[in-house]
Amino acid sequence: LADDTTAPDAPTAEFNEDGSVVSGTAEAGSTVTVKDQDGNVLGTAVTDEDGNYVVELADPLNDGEVVDVTATDVAGNESAPTEATAPDIQVDAVDNLVTAGVDFEYPVTESTLDNAISYSWLIGAFGLVIGTTSGSTEFTVAEDQIADVTLEISSGSWASFFDSVSVTVSKFENGSWVEVGSSSSGGLLDFIGIFGEVAKLELSGLTSGQYKVDMSSFNAVTLPGWVETDIIIKSYDTAQEPTVTAVTPVDGNVITDTDDAYGQDDVPASAVVSEVDGQAVLGETTITGDYGTLVISPDGSYTYTPNSDVGVIGKTEVFEYTVIDPVTGKSDTANLIIQIGTNSDLGLTWDAENPTVNAVTVVATDNADLIGVDATNITETAAGPSASHNWLVGFGQSGTVITDVITVAENTFADITASASTSGGLGLGGSLTLQFQKFENGTWVTKDTISANSLGDFLGIFSNGNGKVYEQQEAGQYRFVLGYNTGVGVLGGVAVTTQIETTHLDDFTKTPIDAVSGNIYTDDDGAGTDTLASVYTDLFVSTDGGATWTEVLSTGSDFVGNHGTLSIKSDGSYTYDVTDGALTGGANDEFTYKLVAPNGDESIATLTINAGENYNTSAGNDIITGSAGDDTYTTNGGADTVIFDLLDNADALGGNGHDTWTDFDLAEGDKIDITELLAGQAVGNDNIGQFVTVTQVGDDTVISIDRDGSGSTFNSAELLTLKNTDVTLDDLLQNNQLLF
Repeated sequence: LADDTTAPDAPTAEFNEDGSVVSGTAEAGSTVTVKDQDGNVLGTAVTDEDGNYVVELADPLNDGEVVDVTATDVAGNESAPTEATAPDIQVDAVDNLVTAGVDFEYPVTESTLDNAISYSWLIGAFGLVIGTTSGSTEFTVAEDQIADVTLEISSGSWASFFDSVSVTVSKFENGSWVEVGSSSSGGLLDFIGIFGEVAKLELSGLTSGQYKVDMSSFNAVTLPGWVETDIIIKSYDTAQEPTVTAVTPVDGNVITDTDDAYGQDDVPASAVVSEVDGQAVLGETTITGDYGTLVISPDGSYTYTPNSDVGVIGKTEVFEYTVIDPVTGKSDTANLIIQIGTNSDLGLTWDAENPTVNAVTVVATDNADLIGVDATNITETAAGPSASHNWLVGFGQSGTVITDVITVAENTFADITASASTSGGLGLGGSLTLQFQKFENGTWVTKDTISANSLGDFLGIFSNGNGKVYEQQEAGQYRFVLGYNTGVGVLGGVAVTTQIETTHLDDFTKTPIDAVSGNIYTDDDGAGTDTLASVYTDLFVSTDGGATWTEVLSTGSDFVGNHGTLSIKSDGSYTYDVTDGALTGGANDEFTYKLVAPNGDESIATLTINAGENYNTSAGNDIITGSAGDDTYTTNGGADTVIFDLLDNADALGGNGHDTWTDFDLAEGDKIDITELLAGQAVGNDNIGQFVTVTQVGDDTVISIDRDGSGSTFNSAELLTLKNTDVTLDDLLQNNQLLF
């Protein structure tokens, strides 16, 4: 017989669902071999008489692997391979995000003011209204109380409620009544509805204080009528701890639930939960969390119950669970994320990008306020030297009388006033002269001369009757020279006196502004405004950096700082009154405050009162040295200089603030002196740009300084803003108006 050299046909082949078996058909009696892509034999089987075979794999394939299946007949001929692809069994667990809840209420008392407002009227002859068509009453919400108020209004003349009765509720604040709600504009006043003969209006979340309800009837007074109003007040005592009124559990299935954010687990039907937070799940298993209890079963079903505790509101409970496929042994982990919310008055802000973190409730933000210190030039007034001469009857006499020298010191200017007085008269041919002189370059130079031929004319020359002012005389020496020729035959005399008002150009009187006001909740100093989260949020203030705290009352609480007293109310409004008469720029008072939510969440921030000096100076060449505060300079003419001293060597601005010059004038020769701030640096016109930048911001020019230039110790920081000014660094350098 001839040898059999014909190979069998390629077999059919497919995997079962779990990848443990390859089966199909091939030539009867042939041997079927399953190999991986590297040629390794994974299993063999001999087909039965019908050509069927089943190859059981020692190690199931379930990751989508491709195998080659061949059939070999008894003659040893091997078929072409058939590819079979193993199942790709996924065990992909995804997070579940769910919400449980805890509700709370503060201890509550209820009181009713029966017939708190009651009035009635009749219609007399000619439509005259007899009686009263309006009424009012007051009620008080006590300290540490929050009130919900219901007005139950009965009327004998309803048509439409708002066409019949006007209701306005006001609160007494800062000496006057301030509307908080009305039937026409809403506000805190909500119209609930009309129930039979009674209309109901509600006001929720009233804080402590005095309230007034005003009511009046208008359209309905064309007919007789009456109005009676009961006021029901539910007061919640926030001085006590809130109590839990309801606990809302959450249930579900971590395997089969479809989560809005993460979707559904992709696992085979055989998959089970094997453990939670490292604890094996064998039947119904209880897991104690940080804020509640989880009961979970292997099939993924669970119930989570938060603790009956207000303190768990806003917390996030995270359980890590493991899902395993017992057939393939594949497993994956995911998180059951439970956010504990509330239906009570406490706003919660969850982070959608990071849902495992706790909710944000109260947020306190840092605030800064500026208390100004007004600075003006010191002025001094003193009597100066005088000159006089008396003459007798006779022939003419002539001569001069010279005053003592008037010295105007450096860094000052003086207004020198000359005043004249006379007696008798001048004879025929007589005359008087008064010269105002300054000593210049070794010589007395006449700056002004007054001449007259009679005493009356002499007096008349002086302005304001008998005084003439020589204004803003700069540093130097001055005198007056009185010349006289008495004429013939008249008895008389003349005297000139002086007064000197000296203005110091580098010495200033500083007077703190009395007070500054604001609101720590609503003021935004760059860090945003505060979030209170609840009408029940409490405010505390500390003057020792948070070591001790004092709760703030609705009527206001006082806190004594280093330079003044902070008066603050629980609504966040405050006034800071200066008590330090010697307050100067750079001084500050810092008050730490915290917001405490009903669930115990706290947020801490500071209110800093900074003192800055506000200069309003003379028209002379003023010389101002800035302080550590944010100072403001209005220099009113002259070639003025602002000097920045080195107050703190470790600070980028040398301890100075960010100052403002309201009327810097390049043409007048105003100068900026930063010599001390750049001391020790090799600075010249060729590299000053490494240390000083000048930037146009809107209508203003901002000067910034980097104290070590290209060094790494300091960064550039804004030192001075020149308001409504457009100058460049080159402008300042060319005119020598940046001193360094």
